[in-house]
Amino acid sequence: MEVKENIPILFENLKPKKMKTIVPSNRLINSLLIIVSVLLFSLNLQAQTGVTTNTTLNFSADPVLVAGTNNKAGAKYKYENVAPGLDAILSIDSLAGGATINTIDDNTGKNGGYIEGLQPQITSGPSVGYSYAVFTISLKITGTDVDQKLDTFSLTALDIDGTKTLKEFDQISLGTGATAWYMGSNPTISLTRVGAGTFMGINTDGVTRNGVDTSAKSNMFTITNTNVSSFTAKLGILNDHSTKTLRLFSIYMKGFDYPDMAVMPITLQSFTTTLNNNTEVNVKWTTVTQSNVSHFVVQRSIDGKNFNEAGIVFSNGNSTKAVNYSLTDNISPVKANLIYYRLCTVDLDGRLQYSDIRTVRISQTAAQNISIVTYPNPSSNELRVTIPFTWQNKRVSYELYNVYGQLSKRVEEGSSSQTETINVSKLPTGMYIMKVICEGQSFIQKVIKF
Repeated sequence: MEVKENIPILFENLKPKKMKTIVPSNRLINSLLIIVSVLLFSLNLQAQTGVTTNTTLNFSADPVLVAGTNNKAGAKYKYENVAPGLDAILSIDSLAGGATINTIDDNTGKNGGYIEGLQPQITSGPSVGYSYAVFTISLKITGTDVDQKLDTFSLTALDIDGTKTLKEFDQISLGTGATAWYMGSNPTISLTRVGAGTFMGINTDGVTRNGVDTSAKSNMFTITNTNVSSFTAKLGILNDHSTKTLRLFSIYMKGFDYPDMAVMPITLQSFTTTLNNNTEVNVKWTTVTQSNVSHFVVQRSIDGKNFNEAGIVFSNGNSTKAVNYSLTDNISPVKANLIYYRLCTVDLDGRLQYSDIRTVRISQTAAQNISIVTYPNPSSNELRVTIPFTWQNKRVSYELYNVYGQLSKRVEEGSSSQTETINVSKLPTGMYIMKVICEGQSFIQKVIKF
């Protein structure tokens, strides 16, 4: 459809008239100068504050490498004019699990998708498990290094599909306060809130769909927030076989409506699991917002993949304040050294929301109760640390030191679970010493990052 400008009819039926010379007075000139100055000041102030209204970003231009090595961790690219007065800086933060980037942004159109979106091509790692790339996109005022905030910003992860042996996943971090939604009826992804303002969608049906299509609502999700100047995208593959596979990902910088739209119903502040005498696990969680929630299902697994119901806790109703919940799970009949837990939130319409996964290690000897256990070791992505029974629900510090004795990472938990997960994906490869401290006591263990 042709679009025409709306031109005010101020000069309709204008006929040529004899010109006459008008000499403006000094008062008129001064008034005009004041008006122009005010307008210029206003425009300059808007540029300095860097706040704009809801904007759709266009990444169809080829990015320019401005730092680092192409397609490697540490590389930075610049997109000019992704919106009027707006540039974008794309950084490759890390590559994990053997993943490699073939193309930072496929703008050829030959492989489908939308060239306006961000479409990296990523090859999975050679081993079973997760492999992925982590990107950060920062928005800047054109031609400067000044952050540009968008009043409201939405983006959509498209075409999250898979095969019988692999499943794609998109994890988007848009900052505290972000909300996400997806198709509530028969979705082919599982959407989980994994942290404040962070949502992960992973394929569930193992079916590859031809092309990238915004009408395929069942395998996409949208996330939105206010006052956004940057966001992070973790894009990758969960592989069940030791084979490398090239996959195309697509992030579209706009929001979409969905049939039977499901909005994530709760915001979790915490979700912890603690072991009690090797016979029961205390599961606790706190919500800071909850709406339209029916009940919670605590789910248990011995392989981290197949979960069964461990117990049900009913919701206390809608709330915008912190609400504490708990459930004690009797694990005496469970024959496993490692037990996985997750929380499934069921809303009044039957829609589901899953938490991130917590683990509990069952001690087989008394010696394990007075030491720490780290696994997997070596580790490339996440390192799990199991602490003594007497340290659970206490303030515990986890410190990683490199071979030179320098502190490389520190995490402190005010009420520690039996097993905490430490993200080591951004640490350089090499040997480290894990030091865990609680109430003046400490244990150390050597760990390898690869």
